[in-house]
Amino acid sequence: MRLAVISNFDSRLDDLLRVLELDQFFEAIHISSRIGIAKPDAMIFINALNHHAVEPSAALHVGDSMREDALGAAAAGIHSVLLDRANKFFATEKVNRVSSLDQLVGLLGM
Repeated sequence: MRLAVISNFDSRLDDLLRVLELDQFFEAIHISSRIGIAKPDAMIFINALNHHAVEPSAALHVGDSMREDALGAAAAGIHSVLLDRANKFFATEKVNRVSSLDQLVGLLGM
């Protein structure tokens, strides 16, 4: 499994992930301010897919915003999971919903 970040944050995210010692887990960090495209625009997701040479059907995007993450990724043809810790949303045909990251294990069949 290959992991990357797609974020509307700015370049401070690089330092934040390094300080938290999380940067080592990600193959790449795709930041909207660097790319010039922000979520929910499907092109930021497509840009990341192209960078990693991954087809949309082989990718999974997990995020905590229905509009920016779940619907944006779905518009790019990517399987999408909404991290909904407050249980505000329902799962749809385009978007799976989890209330905890632990639930991803079941979705991934691990």
